[in-house]
Amino acid sequence: MANRKDLGTDSMCLEFIENLTNFGGFKPGAGINPLVSRVRGPSIYLEMCRKLDDVTDDPYNTTLDENRLRKPKAWRYTTHLFRDIMRLHACYEDRTRPFSLWFGNKFVADAIDTQKAIAPWARRRLNDRLRRLLGQGNYAFWFTVEGTPENKRAIHAHGILEVTDPVWWEDKKKYRKLRDSIRYAVGTDTPVQPSHQLDTPATPMDQGWITYCRKYRLSRLRSEDYGGTPPPEIGYPTRASSGGLGRRTSDIYEQCRSEFLWAKKTAEQKYGGYKGPIAAL
Repeated sequence: MANRKDLGTDSMCLEFIENLTNFGGFKPGAGINPLVSRVRGPSIYLEMCRKLDDVTDDPYNTTLDENRLRKPKAWRYTTHLFRDIMRLHACYEDRTRPFSLWFGNKFVADAIDTQKAIAPWARRRLNDRLRRLLGQGNYAFWFTVEGTPENKRAIHAHGILEVTDPVWWEDKKKYRKLRDSIRYAVGTDTPVQPSHQLDTPATPMDQGWITYCRKYRLSRLRSEDYGGTPPPEIGYPTRASSGGLGRRTSDIYEQCRSEFLWAKKTAEQKYGGYKGPIAAL
């Protein structure tokens, strides 16, 4: 379970990335632009320190804000929520869409009968279909699996899908091929109408979408029915991603982490650091 220090540090790192993005120092999917980040990074760091001075007298808030200024952790020590949000930052905006996908009844039944967790089983099937259609390395995805209270076997997923060539989103014929490959990968005999099985709206995303995708996990942790564990119909783990996206995300994060540490060090050397009530730890 993540503690307050973990959540505070991750929040600070995301804020640094978002600020860099506003100045062109970070581009989703591509990572750091050192020509911009080396100019803007120290000032962004100092501005973040100044904002953290606007705290209340509540000891909890003060402790949380101080923890936000700790050095970002290595990728292997970050929280699961942070990793999921970073996967969105690791995807190119013009190539990526959110998606919602219902699994076929037979697909779910076979997974249950063979005691396979839904998420890794679906990842394997999707990888196979997309690799044959698009080619190895020309796609990336991440998703979480959730159930339906009214029907335990009515299982679906929410996530993100990136295709290297945006024409697969724009060309109607190509999109139908992409849509059908995804549908056939998980079965088409779904609890919903065929036209509603896969939804990929062309809408911009932020970390709010990732939070929505994880809502089932949060509600499950608060539920007493399964003691915080996934129901047997879904299995564990409840989320999955293509291997290439995981590696790309960790690489981009380490770039951002290195850039933050450089900005912090430079701010301390060039400007003497921040002298306000809250000092970086």
